[in-house]
Amino acid sequence: MASVMLATYPEVFAGGAIIAGLPYGCASNVQQAFEAMFEEQGHAAQALGDRVRAASRHRGSWPKISVWHGTSDPIVKPSNCENIIRQWTNVHGLSDSPSYQELIGSHTRRIWSDANGKARVEAFLISGMAHGVPLATTPRGQSCGAAGAFFLDVGISSTHHIARFWRLHESLAEMPRAAPVSAPIRVATDGRAFVNSGAAAEGSHSSAEASFAEGEERQPNYPLDPNAVIAWAFKVAGLPVPEFPPAPPGAPPRVAPGPIIAAALKAAGLLRS
Repeated sequence: MASVMLATYPEVFAGGAIIAGLPYGCASNVQQAFEAMFEEQGHAAQALGDRVRAASRHRGSWPKISVWHGTSDPIVKPSNCENIIRQWTNVHGLSDSPSYQELIGSHTRRIWSDANGKARVEAFLISGMAHGVPLATTPRGQSCGAAGAFFLDVGISSTHHIARFWRLHESLAEMPRAAPVSAPIRVATDGRAFVNSGAAAEGSHSSAEASFAEGEERQPNYPLDPNAVIAWAFKVAGLPVPEFPPAPPGAPPRVAPGPIIAAALKAAGLLRS
């Protein structure tokens, strides 16, 4: 889905992360999707890039792309990672060869930079990882999430690295928290956003700060009320706003699916009240 959103709405999204995914346009039906997932396939960079260019009329700047894949993924073959890289380096007009490469533990990170030296595409190959999202439960300051089905503790947090690649650790966008949906919200001046980030595009500024102890690496802090964010998104899209029940005092924010489903059904004309 990240591939689809980035290719079809490049004027909206300033960046995106594709984790264990497929390149845009590799399939037009379920059978082709399974073939792309399970079979090692190679595609010409020009053909892959043309699929993105044909997906919209956009001819401006293209999103920054972070690609993640496990070398032992049995469900979505790692060749898809290389196809995604070829697709977006071609769209950006970058060299086939990375500008920089490094090892992070046993994992490989490659970076492709533009003529101004700005990183536009990065790719992580996670050594020995199967199909899922890479996370780390240790050490302190680098941990994020808990291991489970398709959330794999491989000692590296994709969330932290993606946030740094998008430079979200430098400036956090102000988003709605427990405030009413009508509260003012500051967004990036170019109106673009990051897929799956919940934050605005590069260059945005906020008074929000991440606190950190001396000697500890600074990490972003996102004390967001997810229900407020969802309600705000429904409102700006012109859809019925979900009516969320108030959270108990002191309870951590959690998404309430019931009101979201009800508002979606109402917007689709399937629910009258």
